[in-house]
Amino acid sequence: MPPATFSATSNPNGSWSYGWSLNRGSLFNLDTSSSNVSGLEVWNFGGPDVFYNPTSSTINPAGTNPIPPGTLAFHPGPNGENAIVRWTAPTAGSYNIAATFTGRDFVGPTTTDVAVLLNGSQLWVGEVTGYLADVSFSAAPLALNAGDTIDFTLGFGTDGNYYYDSTGLAAQVISVDTTPPVVAITTPTQGAVYSLNQSVIASYSCIDPDSPSISCVGPVANGTGVDTSTLGSKTFTVVGTDQAGNQGSATSAYSVGYAICYLYDQTTAVRSGAVIPIKLEICDANGIDDSASTIALTAIGLTQISSNAPGTLASPGNSNPDNNFRFDATLGSSGGYIFNLSTSSLSTGTYVLSFTAAGDPTVHTAQFQVK
Repeated sequence: MPPATFSATSNPNGSWSYGWSLNRGSLFNLDTSSSNVSGLEVWNFGGPDVFYNPTSSTINPAGTNPIPPGTLAFHPGPNGENAIVRWTAPTAGSYNIAATFTGRDFVGPTTTDVAVLLNGSQLWVGEVTGYLADVSFSAAPLALNAGDTIDFTLGFGTDGNYYYDSTGLAAQVISVDTTPPVVAITTPTQGAVYSLNQSVIASYSCIDPDSPSISCVGPVANGTGVDTSTLGSKTFTVVGTDQAGNQGSATSAYSVGYAICYLYDQTTAVRSGAVIPIKLEICDANGIDDSASTIALTAIGLTQISSNAPGTLASPGNSNPDNNFRFDATLGSSGGYIFNLSTSSLSTGTYVLSFTAAGDPTVHTAQFQVK
């Protein structure tokens, strides 16, 4: 355990406590008696005990067990009782656990059995055999609930007695961040349809209260323009990475299509049976005409808005073969399209003609009225 967590007056002290058990894994008994022995701060002197050197000099309390400055050590009991340094999880989470046990008695020398327990069940066991001999344990990470206990325990080892068994302990339990950032994309909106060259400003965030520093990376910087320069179905993915390396991500799918510049009055009604010329341009978001003879527009359906019942799609003669719009270079600013639609089978109502443009993933509509 870190030196700053040892207390000569409080047991437990925060998450750390000092105690003993009759044998490994049995009931934990909290040490209740503290004293100072030759400058060492000791809990339960004479039994299974825990002691710490708070000074800047090595202390050799029994003449055989030098305890360096800032070092914690413990000793088993005379009847095989285990000395225990316990850590209790303050909150649920993931934790890295590490411990090194070191022989501190040069007479004998130290022969102890050591173990690390989780809620009384053994995670690891080892043997310290020799002065300054080390054995170490580490686990990363362990998922713990609040109140779970990690015991660093010490028994008297293979020699069957507790003489010359002072053993140093350096233990550390560190909370590990395993929670990824939460990533949210406001813009581009999931499922949105934008017009070619439309100004769309990216807006997204990465939030992780467990990490003071988060990398939040999207296809473009937050607050700058989203790609609408080409037609098609697109994805916008943002990845958030916290200081621990955990990553979270979010993806928003959107599409870019043409804007439609109508070259007729959509609110003007025609009499049933008449032919209505649907005239229009395909444009970008700024109204720039992108119409061209090489870009095909195809009518795909007719719907009466009031009842949402499909009407019959018909065009007179061969003016619109294969339900394709006809390109007309004389229309609009630099060319446009016309679809001559027969209304002979349509009843009174408002209708929309659905159509697609080559290379454009969206379905467009043109509205007209029949009376």
